[in-house]
Order: sequence, then C-alpha cells, then structure tokens
Amino acid sequence: MNIFIKEHIRSGLKYLPQYRKTRASINETSCTSLVDFLKKAVANVPYYHSHCPSTEKDISLSDFPIIRKDHIQGNEDLFISKRYFKFLLSPCETGGSTGKSLRLYYSKKALIQKNVFSDYAFSLIGEKLNIAMLRGVAPRNGALFECLKSDYHIMSSYLLTGETLDEYLNYLRTNRINCLHVYPSSISIMARLIKDKYGVADLPDLKGIVASSEILASNEKQLLKEVFGDIKIVDYYSQNELVCCAIAVNDGYYHFFNNFGHVEFLDTGDRINGNKICEIIATGVLNDAMPLIRYGTDDFAEIDEKGNIVSIIGRSSDFLYNKKGGRTPCIINTRSTSMANVINFQFYQPRIGTLIFRVVVTNDFGEQDIKCLLEDLNNSFNGLIDSSVEVVESIPKTKRGKQLRLVQDVKEI
Repeated sequence: MNIFIKEHIRSGLKYLPQYRKTRASINETSCTSLVDFLKKAVANVPYYHSHCPSTEKDISLSDFPIIRKDHIQGNEDLFISKRYFKFLLSPCETGGSTGKSLRLYYSKKALIQKNVFSDYAFSLIGEKLNIAMLRGVAPRNGALFECLKSDYHIMSSYLLTGETLDEYLNYLRTNRINCLHVYPSSISIMARLIKDKYGVADLPDLKGIVASSEILASNEKQLLKEVFGDIKIVDYYSQNELVCCAIAVNDGYYHFFNNFGHVEFLDTGDRINGNKICEIIATGVLNDAMPLIRYGTDDFAEIDEKGNIVSIIGRSSDFLYNKKGGRTPCIINTRSTSMANVINFQFYQPRIGTLIFRVVVTNDFGEQDIKCLLEDLNNSFNGLIDSSVEVVESIPKTKRGKQLRLVQDVKEI
C-alpha cells in the first residue's frame, strides 16, 4: 500500500473517536466550554491577547469586539494560535464572490468535527444513500455525468438545459439516485425545466435533497416540493470560516448548533413582513487553531416575534438600494404565475433605485409575462425601485459553479 495512503488512513483513524464524540453530542449546549475556548484564545492568539481582557477574571463574549473580514485580511498570522505550527494546518481560500477572498487555516480535528454536521444533514434524508451532486464540480471530459463510486455521482450544473433535461432524468432513474446534493440555483433550474415540460418529476427513488453553499429561498423550497413531491428538503447553512451551522427541514425553522458555534443576532432595523432582519454574528468553537470570535458573517436572518429563525436571506450584497436610500432584499415569488415561463433569473442593479430583472425564458414567454413580472416586482419592492425586464440567453456562473443572485454596479451608501 502507498505510504501516503497509509498515513491518510492512520490520521483519519486517530480522529475517529473525536468524530463519534461530536456526533453523539451534536445537539448539546455547554457554556463552560465556550468560556474555556475564549480564555484559550486570549492566552494563545496574538490578536485576542492584545485586544481582549486578561484571562484572570471572568470572561464573556461581550468583552470581545466584533471582527470582520477586513480585520483578518493581511493579518492572518495574528489569528493563528501559538499552540499550532502553521505549516501543519490545512489552508483554505474563501470564494471571494463579493470581491474579498480570505485565507483561513484549519486543524485536522476541526475538519473532522465539521464533517459530523454535514453528515448529520444527509442522515436526515435516510441511510444507505445513493447521492448525485449537482453543484460546481464538473464531470471530466465535458461529460454530463460521472460516477465516482457506486453510491456517489457528479452531474454537470453547467450543461443542464431544456435539451439535456431528459438525459439527466434518465440518469437519475437508471442509477436509482435517492438523494441530491445541490446548489439551490442549480436545482431550481432543474425544477423549473421539469415543471415547464412535465409538471412534476417522475423519480420514484428520490427521498430528499440537501441544499448548501447558497441561499435557498422559502418560495424556492415550495417549488421543489411542488415538482419533486413528498420528499425531505434539507437546507444546510454554514460557511468556510467555520463560525456557525444551521439546518432547516422542509418548512421548519432554522436550528443553529451551539457546539459548532455561538450565534448572536444584530438587529439591522430592517423588516420583512413585520419580522426583524438581523446580521448573524458568530463565534466558532471547532477551530481553535484559528478562532474567529464574534465574526460578522455578512449573512442575514429573518426572525419572527417569537424568536424563530424563519429564513436566512443572504448577504449584504443580496440587498438592493432603493430610491429612499434604504435597503431592500432582492426577493421575488418564484411560484407566482408571472414566473411560469421563466427558467432562470438574476437581479442586476446598475444604479440606486433601479433594477433590471434578467430572465432566461421558455418559448411561451411573452408580453403578458413581462407585465405580470413588473407588477410582482413593484409589489415586492413597494414601489421603491424602478424595474425593467431583460430576456437573456443564459446567466453566467462563477468559477465555483455558483450563480450570483444579484449583480450591482453601485457602491454601498
């Protein structure tokens, strides 16, 4: 056996007890462990040692400042614990879809523990899963599909069109795929194509969908239920910074896991349907090699009057600037009749108070559809944004295969 394979197996077995321990306590909460984590960060991480109180007194999150990506960029070494050698840590570069990439470092233990939570998301679908991935990874040699192993397949999100749809559906049926791991934008395109051509999907083996890495809007969840039937839809929310993790199943509220990260909600003053819009501020407790304490994620949650997390609605870059100088979430009801002949879409804001709604459409799309879309957009934005509709052939994807919900040529105000 190759010596590197042996080392990989040996390293994995070393952390197997940690995996099992984390899996067994996935829903537990411990304030003591958070305090210990904070004390170790102050004692061993240069940034917190110089910016936060001594560990000799009681310590709490309120003693720490909120940090953001700008604090870390170019200062990564200040956030690495002296208890670790940097060259032994696993580096990661964040996507930088907003123009700001970030270099992070993980301990092996943190990576093992992180996998516990993603594995838990899939366990909610069932056991003995046969998974097909419809995300940013493309099959080799320009193929539509690739079988990596008997129970894991890749499907190209780049080549999914009305012309190739039947090949995708036949592949899912032939290989008896019972779980889809998807980008929300990719599965929404598939759902609209199926709805336009067949109404509903004929996939008898499909048990559920795990969506991650992008925002899954509530109306898009309803579209998936309508097309794919009585299956489980698991929305898994996390980020490369490893500061928090949440899961929502079907139409349920989002549940954050305290033993992944401690979450605070910073009220922005904005409201949707009377619900508060709060920025997610989080302290990850898995990665003590590079701890991020009170990290401003730039992601936002919708919280009702009872404190339930109704939805995670995206980043600050997913908000439009309206004519009054305020911010408005770029949301449209994808289940509306106005979207019946729309396959894919993107919001484009060239200037404050103005929106161009780009759409990829079916052959049945016409002037009445444009009129209905403009009415829906006007209702969504309460008349605060002047909207127009532009029909395009395709919506470009990022290098990672994601699709930007909103493209803006205006700077923050």
